[in-house]
Amino acid sequence: MTEKIADGFKNEKAIILPYNVRDYLKTNDVTRYLHVTHTGYYLGAKCHFRKRKNGTDQDILSFLSFFKGL
Repeated sequence: MTEKIADGFKNEKAIILPYNVRDYLKTNDVTRYLHVTHTGYYLGAKCHFRKRKNGTDQDILSFLSFFKGL
């Protein structure tokens, strides 16, 4: 059985983007069709589990990457 982690990770970096950055993203050709408000780096997010009792009215995009050193 895999242990589920409800919330938070060791050494996580969560960032709420300031309004001036959000305004810039609205004009950028790559990001103008996205509504980016938060970003973060979650090292070791294995087994993360989040349950929202009432769902969410937002779309959540997760980009996952796995790297190993040489």
